[in-house]
Amino acid sequence: MIQITKRPDGRIGITTPFGLKDVCKALPGRRWDPKARQWHLPATPASASNVIDVFTLNATTPDLLPVFPDFLTELAGRGGQAEELRMYTGDLPAIPSTKFKPWSNQLRGYHMITRQTATFLAWEMGTGKTKPIVDAITNLDGISNSIVLCPTSVVPVWPKEFAKHCVLDNYHVCALTKGSVAKRTQQAVEAMKYAQDVGKRCIIVINYEAAWRPAFAKWSLGVKWDMVIADESHRIKSPGGKASKYLAKLGENAGRRVCLTGTPMPHSPLDVFAQYRFLDPAIYGTSFTAFRARYAIMGGFENRQVLRYVNMDDLHKKFYSIADRVQKTDVLDLPEFVHEERIIELPAKSMKIYKDLEADMIADVGAGVVTASNALSRLLRLHQITSGFTVTEDDLVVDLNTAKQDALADLLANEIEPGTPVVVFCLFRKDLAAVHMAAAEAKCQSVELSGSRHDINGTWDDGPDTVAAIQIAAGGIGIDLTRSSVNVYYSIGFNGGDYEQSLARSHRNGQTNKVTYIHFIVEDTIDRRIQLALARRASIVKDVLAQLENKL
Repeated sequence: MIQITKRPDGRIGITTPFGLKDVCKALPGRRWDPKARQWHLPATPASASNVIDVFTLNATTPDLLPVFPDFLTELAGRGGQAEELRMYTGDLPAIPSTKFKPWSNQLRGYHMITRQTATFLAWEMGTGKTKPIVDAITNLDGISNSIVLCPTSVVPVWPKEFAKHCVLDNYHVCALTKGSVAKRTQQAVEAMKYAQDVGKRCIIVINYEAAWRPAFAKWSLGVKWDMVIADESHRIKSPGGKASKYLAKLGENAGRRVCLTGTPMPHSPLDVFAQYRFLDPAIYGTSFTAFRARYAIMGGFENRQVLRYVNMDDLHKKFYSIADRVQKTDVLDLPEFVHEERIIELPAKSMKIYKDLEADMIADVGAGVVTASNALSRLLRLHQITSGFTVTEDDLVVDLNTAKQDALADLLANEIEPGTPVVVFCLFRKDLAAVHMAAAEAKCQSVELSGSRHDINGTWDDGPDTVAAIQIAAGGIGIDLTRSSVNVYYSIGFNGGDYEQSLARSHRNGQTNKVTYIHFIVEDTIDRRIQLALARRASIVKDVLAQLENKL
């Protein structure tokens, strides 16, 4: 007798005679529970549809056709929500509580997340991926514990996104950025208890590299998460990677799962497998070998080279069964430009050098030794350290770290669509060299416009180069950079006029796309102080000195 039930953990349970074991093995994403002696699958529309299809197909006689319970047929009927929302042209219901009116794609994304147990927002950079998550967590009933996994530079951004978009005071965000993994695990435990005690929704934010480590993995895999978010989910595209395997386990008992990335297939269509293994293993299954055999013809040395891709219509149909793809050109109500931040963490040794130098300067500001007229050289030394180097009294350049260079290489390789032109503004010549090295690491060709190199004359024209390293003083005036809609500020400097001019090099007549400005910032350093001064449209040097003086 075949029994299909809803398990206490919410998953679909299937009990069959031994002779039907091969039928159950044909179900993508199925697992065997030896204690309950039954197969179980995630409770998703894809799983429910697969169960109905497989048992109907294998029912050689009417008595072998099981009675499908109401919860299963109802669950199967929920499929198609993503397509329905993508095609809908009317006004969707408003988000109950939110601080800002959402863009059209953000409203659609909110409804996808709230109506589906698994959602993939494959939205291009600058199209507002975080807001639907914030709105869903703060508005959905039954959301107590959520976890966001993301790159290290994005961890500090999430608390700011909640503060920016949430009008309710019903959440507590714990961004785990400091200390050992064991210490961060304890911080997460304490944050969850605090949120429970005060009646708030807890959101834990941690980077991928720390999450799969034993201390955090053991604790987090024992938590019943109401929502798990994989931000920049292409980071888990490698099926055999430790972070990818950890996410697959973490997603098994999660109430809702969401992937966010503008580059769902950065290197090949096969990149979607591991992301969907986390989201809904019923869609592509749990065997990468079987998945690859269906969608790629292999050959070459040891049969490891993809000769060509096949069945792409089927792959895309399954991909879009729970996904939404948005590019900047698709969003009519997207602002003409968007500013984003990436928080860069310096190594402890570099940070100590910075803090020692800053402390000396603060003391001299208090003593009246440093004034607006003589402060620039000392502020530049601070800025150099956040860029990864320093210059001795003998004018020797000493490398301190490659934090920003590594972040740029990672951004170019993993978060920017291949072939997308990117402008990187820098203050120092050493920064320009770092940009070229980052571009080479990401397998991008680069050009330069600076006081000594003029690879760009008037207009950055189409060509094989996709990264332009621009010295901010040289690239601020008289240059057309509208080929790019992505600008990175590696370092800015202390001339507000140069910065304002640089903003207009891409965002001007001739630009056909919305522009995204990405700022690399080391928190609690000169980088942040410059940003604050720019926001106030103040004289940067005077404003930064005032900020330092207030620390006395």
